[in-house]
Amino acid sequence: MYEAAYGLHGRAFALPPDPGFLFLGRAHREALAHLVYGVRERTGFVLLTGEVGTGKTLLARALLERLPGDVDTAWLYRPAESTEGFVAAVLRELGETPEPDADATALVAQLNRRLLDAHARGRTTVLLVDEAQTLPAAVLEQLRLLTNLETRHEKLLQILLVGQPELAATLARTDMRQVAQRITARYHLRPFERGETRAYVRHRLSAAGGDPGLFTEGAVRALHEASGGIPRLINVIADRALLGGYARGRRRIGRGLVRQAALELGHEHDSAWQWPAAAIATVLASVAVVWPFLAHDREHAPPRLEDPAKVVATAAYTRADDAVNALLARMGIAADRGDGGGPAGCARARLAGYACLHFAADWPALARLRRPALLELHEEGRAGSVLAEGVTSAGATLRRGNTTHPASRTALLPLWTGDALVVWRPPGLTPLPAGPGDDGESVRWLRGRLHTPAPPDLATRFDPALAAQLRDYQHQLGLPVTGRLDAVTLFYLRETESGEG
Repeated sequence: MYEAAYGLHGRAFALPPDPGFLFLGRAHREALAHLVYGVRERTGFVLLTGEVGTGKTLLARALLERLPGDVDTAWLYRPAESTEGFVAAVLRELGETPEPDADATALVAQLNRRLLDAHARGRTTVLLVDEAQTLPAAVLEQLRLLTNLETRHEKLLQILLVGQPELAATLARTDMRQVAQRITARYHLRPFERGETRAYVRHRLSAAGGDPGLFTEGAVRALHEASGGIPRLINVIADRALLGGYARGRRRIGRGLVRQAALELGHEHDSAWQWPAAAIATVLASVAVVWPFLAHDREHAPPRLEDPAKVVATAAYTRADDAVNALLARMGIAADRGDGGGPAGCARARLAGYACLHFAADWPALARLRRPALLELHEEGRAGSVLAEGVTSAGATLRRGNTTHPASRTALLPLWTGDALVVWRPPGLTPLPAGPGDDGESVRWLRGRLHTPAPPDLATRFDPALAAQLRDYQHQLGLPVTGRLDAVTLFYLRETESGEG
């Protein structure tokens, strides 16, 4: 759906493993070297483990594609749980028909004949068992026995076990020590580090024919944080973020779109709201969430059209700390220019009882705001933030120092990544009601904001009915529908309170 809009000739982050998109991070290069060594040296048993989604299967396929033409391969995925069924499956993968009604001993003998024949013709045989953590002890023991199939000089069968960390735990058991002792090379595949995540995203986009810089640096950081560096999760979140960017008409994918995608997919969670009142603003300052709610426009004269390059050149702050300090000044919060930049500015806001909040929005959402906001812009490789005030359906007034620059929505939309930052005053609720099962006066406050009365015995309880009402509220405003009081929902509830910060 979004491929043409971003110049891609296919889905850059499709889930099925595709060696054409293979990216070798440091851990993957080390793992591949271990696998190649084990196969070339005919050591018998090689073990590769890793968490779900770290790229084990793709790496194993890449290994097999790198093997020379004189290698026969048998690939078993979630093999049979009986020894007879397992050996029969190996034979079928090697093009043999298992002898009917044969027991394990007869099947092993048939396999041995097949391996000796291949060896006589100068061929090597490799058995790869994927999802090997599902193998019962009896089959693992049978695998050990298969390593006994050998000539006087070398093994007839090279075995590669690929599985989740539970496989290593199984092999560490005392009753599995004979199997473990046969493993001559092993490697545990780790998730990407942040730099590898960045390189991975750029590689996938380039391989699909797109702009490797399509995701902003902030988006890549958010992607790494939400995925934990696990390639499969990176793919899922990035694919959803591209879809969201396409739906919003974004030229680039910003941090907010990634966090919205992660939240929708259940890979980004708000921390529990069990904090003392003095800590609420501090914690909320670090929350980066998604905020795509619907909005109405205020009546203002539309500002004139600005040339996109001129918008960035004349109104954008290229330093994040300068932009945050300018926003704080408009909020009446003094900013110390010597305090080290943006983070310190948000810390200063917390001391005054405010908090910085990052979010993703569409233009109608901005028009709903009753406060100035920083908008992140990108134009021809240049990036910066503008301080937007008086946003309407037609445009906004951009402020830099004492100078204002009217800019139209038409000029700003192609530049805006969808990311914004506001300064707000969180309500002093202790603790904040997070979701069903919570109890306290803060729940009464939430009921009041949602206009949801309840009998006295339920007034302070976050029951399923209140959760359903909250989900309806989130849906109506275009918020992620969670049925929980996350930071963005709290912000919007606070924003609609007349006269509140």
